[in-house]
Amino acid sequence: MKKTAQISVLLAGLCLAATGASALTVPSASIDFGTSSGTGSYTEDGFSFASANLNQSTNCPGGGACLLLNNGAYSDASMVSDAGDFLFHGLSYAFNSAGGGNSFTVFADVGPLITIYAADGLTGTLSIAPVLMTQLSLSHGGGGNVRIDDIMVSAVPLPAAGGMLLAGLGLFGALRRRKHT
Repeated sequence: MKKTAQISVLLAGLCLAATGASALTVPSASIDFGTSSGTGSYTEDGFSFASANLNQSTNCPGGGACLLLNNGAYSDASMVSDAGDFLFHGLSYAFNSAGGGNSFTVFADVGPLITIYAADGLTGTLSIAPVLMTQLSLSHGGGGNVRIDDIMVSAVPLPAAGGMLLAGLGLFGALRRRKHT
């Protein structure tokens, strides 16, 4: 096989790798809790919640049901992905019955990620650069109640381009070996 053919095969492998990288999509999910209610364990879109307190309320930021972090019982909740690590992008929240000192904290694996303090009636959306997590924890800071909805998460992207590059280089090596036999 001529050198130009080998170079063409190598370039084709590199192009496949580049195409694979640009075509890689990371599916994201918005955990919206549907119409669920109750306390304890909850599962949605491959994520499991512990200590979940779910209820339908007009105070839920997305309508329907939401995760309630109440002053007192069920003031904490945590979630893990059934598939392992995941990326956290943000969530929607609403503060109700502040009573003073109302807040909630989002915890990543290494500790507190962000704390939001607010007055009664404040609603908003927390949007952040994706953070790699094994477990997401939410903790109520006292005072009133916080409603959490539309938790934005996505899978950790696989380095597909690297695999395709190795396949292209392997093909190049096989063709080179074939030339020597």
